[in-house]
Parts: sequence; structure tokens; C-alpha cells
Amino acid sequence: YMIASEISWISWLFLLGLYIASLSSILGSLYGAPRVFQSIALDNIIPIIGIFGKGKGANNEPVIATITVSIVSCCFVLIRAPQPPGPHNGHALSTNICGCQLRLLLSLYD
Repeated sequence: YMIASEISWISWLFLLGLYIASLSSILGSLYGAPRVFQSIALDNIIPIIGIFGKGKGANNEPVIATITVSIVSCCFVLIRAPQPPGPHNGHALSTNICGCQLRLLLSLYD
């Protein structure tokens, strides 16, 4: 990032694009992973995970798979090794991912 921002004509625009691309990846994994997990469970590829194939509502929302993926991802965020201080460590972004997962879990019960 540091070299690219020094060469860039407008460095703040480069940084904005970097954050938007990161947010896009976060949202893609936030909504994609539970659906893939539900599909694997519905196809009975691994018989022991059949419970995660159950959905809720007309769109068959993967409630149990979403809860499981959220818990696993929050655990990885919370138990990861701390990084040394620097200009751009990923701890704030990781905490934001955990908050998004929590919000998704709360929206399932609305």
C-alpha cells in the first residue's frame, strides 16, 4: 500500500478503493459461506452435517448454517495472535467483520 500511495496521483482515492474492495469481500463471504454450507448439507455430501441444510421462510434462509459460520468466524477473529502496532494492522477490520456477523445473527430473529 505504501508504495502504491506514493506513486498514486490522489492517494486518498486509492485508499478509498482499497476499503471498498475489502468491504465487498467481507459482504460476499458473509452472505455466501452459509449458503454454500447449506447446499453441501442438502446434497448430503457429508452425512453428519445434514442438520445445517434446514432453512427458514419462503427463501429457505440458512439460519443454522449462518449461526455456525458466524460463531466460527468470530472465534477466529477473537483468538487470533495480536499484531504489532503499525499504520495498517487488520485488527479494526477483523473486529468489524465480527460485528457484521453479529448483526446478521440478530437480523435472523426479526
